[in-house]
Amino acid sequence: MADFIESILFVLAIVIFVILLPLMWLARLRRARHLREQEQKALFEHRQLHPDYAAFTAHYGCEPPPPLRRLYEDRENVLDANFEVHLPSSRHAWLVAWFEPMEEGEWVEMEGFYSFANDGCGNRYLVSPRDADPEVFFLDHETGKREALGVRLSHFLTAKRTR
Repeated sequence: MADFIESILFVLAIVIFVILLPLMWLARLRRARHLREQEQKALFEHRQLHPDYAAFTAHYGCEPPPPLRRLYEDRENVLDANFEVHLPSSRHAWLVAWFEPMEEGEWVEMEGFYSFANDGCGNRYLVSPRDADPEVFFLDHETGKREALGVRLSHFLTAKRTR
């Protein structure tokens, strides 16, 4: 009987050390990663909600266009993410993963264009910062090709969106 009880205790010890402890460790790692992701998301949203207009003006030599200012001043709009924009001038939808923060050090030099949004795959949506209502371009990061979308920024920002 003592051997039977010892064998059961041995099997329980093996189960605890081989299965339960690693599972508990993995759950703890998952919680820590989730907290880091939440902190990073909150920091990114803070950066989106606090545009640095002075840095923009210093970098481009002009004030941000009014539609761009409206984007960054509309909390709900600038925090919107992971949607497709449907344009009347285009056959397919244009994915927008997020709107870029407007801050010093984030200027990606693209022949004087400003990158205001990203598709999550490294491709960017660009506008000329000097136009009052600039035309929107899509820059494919793999080919370096810039494609005009045939729409002004004000219309791009108010176009139909789907998830």
